[in-house]
Amino acid sequence: PDVPEGWFPLDVLEGRDGRIWIATTRGLWMIVKSGNDYVLRLVGLKGTSIRSLTEGRGGEIFIGSSIAGFYKYYPETQSFKHYPPGGAIPANYIMDSHEDRYGNVWLNTFGKGIVILPSDGGPAYSCLINQFYDITGAHQFFQDREGTLWISGQGIGLISLREGAIKVFSRIHGLSVKFVFSVMADSRGRIWSGSRGHGINCLQNDRFEIPPALTPLAGNSVLSFAEDRDGNIWFADESKGVFRLKNGRLELLDKNNGMSSIRTRCLYAGPAGRMWLGSLE
Repeated sequence: PDVPEGWFPLDVLEGRDGRIWIATTRGLWMIVKSGNDYVLRLVGLKGTSIRSLTEGRGGEIFIGSSIAGFYKYYPETQSFKHYPPGGAIPANYIMDSHEDRYGNVWLNTFGKGIVILPSDGGPAYSCLINQFYDITGAHQFFQDREGTLWISGQGIGLISLREGAIKVFSRIHGLSVKFVFSVMADSRGRIWSGSRGHGINCLQNDRFEIPPALTPLAGNSVLSFAEDRDGNIWFADESKGVFRLKNGRLELLDKNNGMSSIRTRCLYAGPAGRMWLGSLE
């Protein structure tokens, strides 16, 4: 279908049931199969700019908006539950969300730090970490296989949180910049951080470094990471396309490889082995 003016994707999620969700500047969309092709279909919230998508353990989709707070979407009933700003949520811009093992939903809000929606349905409350660190610019969550929750953000570098223990990583630990836009843990236990204009860092042995193969990306803007099922690491570059680290060598994928735009915004490695890319054009 024709998409509204100003439409472009900000996040992509392939659910455990194979459904493909797209967060866009003009609502929540799905990619559905029609014969041998895939087509776009609007799900809802057409007038809302959606920043992030996360799948809950019950199959619901957590939706962070940049203007209207937080939503939960229930695919089976095709219904939304809204947590508006000023009500349950103290901010209108939700950067990312994460569901912990107790069913509580953590929200990275712009300007208000981390807010937690308890699983028992009680009122939202401010995370204790807000009292010790200025994380008003918290940006993204990522939980690694050991259960450590990583938090990236503006002016804070990276924070790791596990079983109540907090550790902050900044430039003294090798980070190129304190504004970390994206974070990911790969299957080998390495932590990757990306930033705007300062490229990529990789955490190994408690210190961040720039792997030699990635020095060409030192001044680039890396907004998203993904790891495919072969263990290759993919990097979304805001101005050059997609880079792939395969067998220790860095490869560039761009229009010469069939991409319609090289302004890559988001990546998602689906459970079926597909790699989804969203661009700003």
